[in-house]
Amino acid sequence: MANDIYFRTSLSGYNKNDVIRFIEKLNSEQVERVNELNDRIRISQTEAKKMSVELDAMKKKCAQLESQLSMSDENRAINDEKAQKYDAMQGTYADIMLDAEHTSKEKVKLAEEKAEKILAEATEIKKRIVDENKRILENSKNEFLAVVERLTASLDESIAKTGIGEGNE
Repeated sequence: MANDIYFRTSLSGYNKNDVIRFIEKLNSEQVERVNELNDRIRISQTEAKKMSVELDAMKKKCAQLESQLSMSDENRAINDEKAQKYDAMQGTYADIMLDAEHTSKEKVKLAEEKAEKILAEATEIKKRIVDENKRILENSKNEFLAVVERLTASLDESIAKTGIGEGNE
């Protein structure tokens, strides 16, 4: 990006409008990148919330199924075959619950890691842009001061040559 930047020169150093446009461009790019990263964070957070809601719904459905099984068992006499099926279902249910919970936790963790990574990238980009802006401003300031010093020296020299400012006698 820095390789394709050219500032026109003027009497007092670089063209002020070129420098201002460049700084405005950098700021605009930074805002766009931060907005893009914020959008990605919001999407990741939305996905994590959606997964959390799905997990809650699954837990609720499982609780309803447990409740129905419990009511069914209370209303009927349990024979060995039904008890075995119930035990198998309970084991499967527990496996499903553990698997669903584990999967949702992994997805939430991945979403959080992605969000942290995006935030870290945005912070680093912002820092680089701020540092670059500071460097540009410092260089512009130094160039401006050098021009002012040259102009002052030239003016002082001109005054000394013409005798302006000496007592008029």
